[in-house]
Amino acid sequence: MTRSKITKMAFKISARNKSKSAMLIASVGLAIGVSVISNTANAKSGSGEYDLTYLEEFGKRLFFENISDPKRMACASCHSPDAGGTNGHSQTNQTQVAVTGADPNGQNHGQNPDKEGGNPNPRHPNAGALKPPTNKYVQFLDEYGERSGTPNFSSSCAPFRLPCGGAFWNGRATGTQIEEAGIKVFDGLPDGNKYEEMYTKYLGPVADQAHASPFINPVEQGHKNKQATCEQVAKTKWGSELYYFSWGKELDCKKDTDSAFGRFAVALGAWQMSADNNVFNAKRDTALEYDTIHDNGKFPLMGLTDEENLGHDLFYGAPRPFGGAGAGCLFCHRSVRSGETSDGTDKFERYADDSYHNIGVPKNYEVPGITETTIPDMGVMFLTDIESHEGLHKTPTLRNVDQRPNSNFTKAFTHNGYFKTLGQLVHFYNTRDIKPNCEVEYGIQAATVEEAIANNCWPTSEYPGTTARGITGDLRLTPKEEAAIVAYLKTLTDTTVVKSPLPYHSSKYDESRLSHTYLPKP
Repeated sequence: MTRSKITKMAFKISARNKSKSAMLIASVGLAIGVSVISNTANAKSGSGEYDLTYLEEFGKRLFFENISDPKRMACASCHSPDAGGTNGHSQTNQTQVAVTGADPNGQNHGQNPDKEGGNPNPRHPNAGALKPPTNKYVQFLDEYGERSGTPNFSSSCAPFRLPCGGAFWNGRATGTQIEEAGIKVFDGLPDGNKYEEMYTKYLGPVADQAHASPFINPVEQGHKNKQATCEQVAKTKWGSELYYFSWGKELDCKKDTDSAFGRFAVALGAWQMSADNNVFNAKRDTALEYDTIHDNGKFPLMGLTDEENLGHDLFYGAPRPFGGAGAGCLFCHRSVRSGETSDGTDKFERYADDSYHNIGVPKNYEVPGITETTIPDMGVMFLTDIESHEGLHKTPTLRNVDQRPNSNFTKAFTHNGYFKTLGQLVHFYNTRDIKPNCEVEYGIQAATVEEAIANNCWPTSEYPGTTARGITGDLRLTPKEEAAIVAYLKTLTDTTVVKSPLPYHSSKYDESRLSHTYLPKP
């Protein structure tokens, strides 16, 4: 037996004891370094916002500040770091799922209109219509400073000619909207070419998502217009100074409103793509890095338990209906950069194909305004107007899918938040097509997930006609195998949580904070 195999066996035996496993993982971290995997070559540890460029810090403060009317809601209100970049309010996740806007009494602009054109949201007139998607691991900069992650939207992508790219559940943040709106963020700057060279990489779906814009959406942060948003930013201690440091130009909310608002979106994109927001330090990452150094960097990993390694094998194995021995999760939850033969060892794996699918999720009648007569969110068909795209929603990353502030916290899963645990969701993937229909077989209408599981049935899909068949619905997994997949998914949780910015202190301009230094491409 080789030394590496003996080492791996000893590690695996120890890993069965949770306390010993925790100690070993900690040792791994020390062996590799404080920052196990850093996107940027000059990222430091523990030095606050000065790890960030000026543009990233400006974006981070825009993200965490209550920039709303009334002043009670931030981007972080719907995209809480300790909940994996999704809604951080447990009670909302348990019930209505969609987050109420800054002004609870404001007017909803048509989410979930019913077939008769009636009041869309009688219970919560100023709530959204879907679960907030995560803002983490959508796009990021790799160690060479190149953009990776979701591409710009396309209605037909290889290999299956499905729509892909863009941001939001329906892809409407296409990646080109700022430019198509005629907003030229680099015009009028003292040295526009310099800023264009540094910041062009931040234009795309994430910046478009910020520009869409939650700041002036009446069901979100609720400012009446761009100028009002800009003026609130200008009144903060940091707004005007960081804008000037980032763009080399004074913030003018009256004469330069559109350009300033576009630059806000670019800054939000820059921070959300930064190493501060995408740390790649989950248990899986640490174990993979250790195994790469000490063995062959292949699964099963020494730092994962037997159950977690089994979950990985099931995740990447071809589904049993197709003659495989796994669950086929990789068909939708594999990054494009991983290649066609990915085995889950890509350092920057995001666990999302950035395509749009309908997995057959039932209607969630807890979402404000959803009744038997309402039309559920139509997904990417909203953008493409192609009938076969009806009910297709964007595949989210699985990184931080189970991150939560405490063990009693309830998360909501899928675009409408119908499922409340990973176990429920995996069980649905496994049994959707083999269990009785709740409405047809048992007469149970508007069943919650708890009612469906208690009655051993599943409700009808929101859009049955476009529901994916074969790779979901009858995976023939045992309860032990379902649990193993859940265990593996939990290894994708970051071991650190982004902190809100420290109080701002004015400082002298430091040109070195305009950009990071990246590794040269090999």
